[in-house]
Amino acid sequence: MTYHTPVTAQRVDPLAAQRRDPIASIIAACAAEWGVSDAAIRGNSRKPSAVRPRHAAIWIAKQITGRSTTELGEAFVRDHTSILHALGRVDQADPETRAAIARVRERLDPVISTSRMQAETMDRSQIAALGEANRMAAAQREGTPAQGDGQ
Repeated sequence: MTYHTPVTAQRVDPLAAQRRDPIASIIAACAAEWGVSDAAIRGNSRKPSAVRPRHAAIWIAKQITGRSTTELGEAFVRDHTSILHALGRVDQADPETRAAIARVRERLDPVISTSRMQAETMDRSQIAALGEANRMAAAQREGTPAQGDGQ
């Protein structure tokens, strides 16, 4: 008896999760811009080297996703009042920080706009591909020909 590895969304498209949730991409872009790790942005450090990119990531996420402060709080593991504070700090940021945020947004534009345009289509095609692959694998395990495979 031959077993197969199930076809999953992660195997079909390993970047699908990032396209569906741009916050991971935003955090990665901010981390790269400020030269810190993703963990530093998600962490609890109060050092300016971690706080600036964290606040920028929160501000960019709010602008791009339009999520509520509560939803952003869940994504960044912060209270919604901390999210409000971060948004206010970025609104009052110095020109250097604003320029860095603009660079991050430029870097993210192709990723985010591509994900918005492709998200629905990719989800449907992935579902169809997964369903077809799993149906054929199940038929093969049972020793019966799958419908539509020409047998």
